[in-house]
Amino acid sequence: MKYFLFLLLFSLTMICCNNGSDDDSPMGNLMENAPRYLIHKIYRGGILNVERNYSSDSILTSQTIYQSNGDLFLLQNYSSLNDTIVAISMDADNDTTQLRYSYLDNNTNARVDRFEPDGVLDNYTVYTFSNDSCGYTTIEFFNPDNTISRTVEIEYIDGNCSYSTDYFDGAGDLLFSEIIIKDNTNIGSSKLTDLFQTSKQGNTLEYTIKDIAGNIVESSSYVTEYEYNQFGYITSGTTTYLDGNTVENTTYEYW
Repeated sequence: MKYFLFLLLFSLTMICCNNGSDDDSPMGNLMENAPRYLIHKIYRGGILNVERNYSSDSILTSQTIYQSNGDLFLLQNYSSLNDTIVAISMDADNDTTQLRYSYLDNNTNARVDRFEPDGVLDNYTVYTFSNDSCGYTTIEFFNPDNTISRTVEIEYIDGNCSYSTDYFDGAGDLLFSEIIIKDNTNIGSSKLTDLFQTSKQGNTLEYTIKDIAGNIVESSSYVTEYEYNQFGYITSGTTTYLDGNTVENTTYEYW
């Protein structure tokens, strides 16, 4: 369950990665002048977890996500059409879905449409952006009939764009909450992922999930310690869950 939670979070956050910084500190200045690294491979526990490929102008063209046993979990191929990104995903059973990412309303909102293999709209998601540099503050999940199935409210809590989130069901009842603490270093990114990017998106140092009563779910909450290269990009990370039962080691390779 932890592994697939990681995959879900990774797939969601990969569309808003960035390698910039507004920090005036020595690290911030170093990051501004750093070469742009693109994530090529991510290994978890020594097993390949994610592999990305890019075009000659650094645009993401494909991403493959593997399960903990090395089997295929998801293959995603990307293309762009005007201001829309099209992602075709295929799972291990060769079932395909199509995602379309596009901006709306003069870039104050964005929408992701998810289509089934027969081209029928399955659901869509609307992101509403704030006026600051951290990014979206509300995510609304809709059914094809335009009824809301889930809402996420986001509040940014520091200069690194760390944030807290509350998840609500379609009736407006709280499901669970999260707190994500970020650092201010670089994430390997690509031009294609800049569609929903924020100007300050570091790596996750702490992830805390709370149930409806406000109790921390220790089996899914964790802290991560990173090692960085000279330009502030992570080279490895060690994740420890709060229940103490799982420690995951992650290493990163860049193009």
